[in-house]
Amino acid sequence: MVGDSSGDGTSDALTGVPGTVKVNGKTYSVEKTYLPRVVQCEDPGAPPEALRAQAIAARTYLTYRTKGQSVPSIADGQSDQVFTCNSNKNGSYVSSEVAQAVADTAGQIVTYDGHVIAGFFVAGAKRTGESCAKGSDATNTEKYVTVNAGKSGSDVTPSSIGSKSSPDNRGALGQNYINCLAQNDDYTAPQLLAYFYGADIVIAGNTEPTTIPDDTTAPDTGAPVATSPTNTCWSYTTQSQLAYGACVTSSVDGIDYQCTSTGSWVSGVADGAGPEGTCTSMN
Repeated sequence: MVGDSSGDGTSDALTGVPGTVKVNGKTYSVEKTYLPRVVQCEDPGAPPEALRAQAIAARTYLTYRTKGQSVPSIADGQSDQVFTCNSNKNGSYVSSEVAQAVADTAGQIVTYDGHVIAGFFVAGAKRTGESCAKGSDATNTEKYVTVNAGKSGSDVTPSSIGSKSSPDNRGALGQNYINCLAQNDDYTAPQLLAYFYGADIVIAGNTEPTTIPDDTTAPDTGAPVATSPTNTCWSYTTQSQLAYGACVTSSVDGIDYQCTSTGSWVSGVADGAGPEGTCTSMN
């Protein structure tokens, strides 16, 4: 992505990731088809954590770009995100590493102050060596990359790829840069995103874990029924946002999870109740 197609440059309160999106005249599942193909095009062969960061950034941009649309749609190309390319064999190939990165981060987007950020990203200059020194800039996009490590609030530098006056312009991620940082310095996906978008970003939205979690605490049967909080959790299994207190049997590992007040999933569901109380729905 190199162009700013982010509409009016503002965003409303945090909204969910669209379940489907129309691109090139056809409608695709965001998590199962659209994002895997985009990540395969945008940063193929990247280290695992860089792939996860790219998946979150691409999902963030999609969510921001399509906000308010009754039928979410997006362009295929550098004006938005590349969906059809040689790397994905024109839509017929996605590597297992890319598919896993998208699954690992399903539903996750970058937010700041309760808003979806623009989620800009570009290739940027090549990065080499242990210090990730700047190299050649074949795509002429390094000028858009921002380093916002340790910065927060108004100190965060916006990217010239979009309106600098927009509060949702929290800079732009450099794909070559995240690949080097992940490879040489063991940065995690959240750390990579904070490096470019600021230390005060929040990665919102969760899916059921793709591995069995360490926390298997038995439910507190005396807990009240979970009905009041407004946070929701993204479910990869149902491909939808589920309300606080909802329970779901994960299609990944077969374990039952419950949506918590923080918008994340927790295990320990038994007999229709979990750590947050009685399941408000079973899925």
